[in-house]
Amino acid sequence: MSNFARSQDKRTYVYLLTPKGVAEKTAMTLRFIKRKQNEYEALKLEIDLLRAEVEESGA
Repeated sequence: MSNFARSQDKRTYVYLLTPKGVAEKTAMTLRFIKRKQNEYEALKLEIDLLRAEVEESGA
């Protein structure tokens, strides 16, 4: 935020979001969310497997 406050030309921070741009940002966001969901599921599975391993060893 301090860069914005010090900027002499605030127009450099403004951009036009076209319908195509909205569609691209939406698709990009959906891909990001899907990737993070996959990462979450993989980590959850790994944690579950590790917990089962610990329980089996009687620790």
